[in-house]
Amino acid sequence: MKKFLAFLLIILVFPTFIFAKSQGYVSFIDMATNTTLNGSNRDYDYKNYKISLSNIELPYGGTQNIIISLNSKGFLGFGSTQLSRVNLSYSLKNVNTAFMGSHGSGKRFFAFGTYENALKDGSSGHGLHYASIIANKVEMISYE
Repeated sequence: MKKFLAFLLIILVFPTFIFAKSQGYVSFIDMATNTTLNGSNRDYDYKNYKISLSNIELPYGGTQNIIISLNSKGFLGFGSTQLSRVNLSYSLKNVNTAFMGSHGSGKRFFAFGTYENALKDGSSGHGLHYASIIANKVEMISYE
C-alpha cells in the first residue's frame, strides 16, 4: 500500500515540474550589417524572458554576434526603457538562446543590432561591425 501511495504521489506531483507555463511569439529577422531593428510591442503574460534564434543563414561561416535588447514602451507610448541587453554569439547549426532575465509581465518588445554599440545609451560610434543575419525562426518567450 505504501508503494502504491508513493507511486500515486509521484504521478500527481511530477507533471507540475515538467510543464512550466510559457507563452511566446515566433517571427524572423533579416538584417544587414551595421543596422538596428525594433520588433513589435507585444503583451507577455509571464515575468521571465528568453529569445532563441535558429535556421540561421550567414554570409560567412563560423561564429558571429548580434546585440539583443528587451524593452518596454514609455508612458503613453512615448520613448522606451531598456530592461536588458545581451551580446549573443551564434552559429549556423545551433539553436542560439539568450536569457533576458526577469522583468515582469506586460507589453514588451525586442530590438536587434548588428554592431557592437547598438542599442546602448551614450555609445561613442558603432564599434565593431557584425555580419548580416537571416534567422528564419526567432522565438520570443516569456515563462514562469
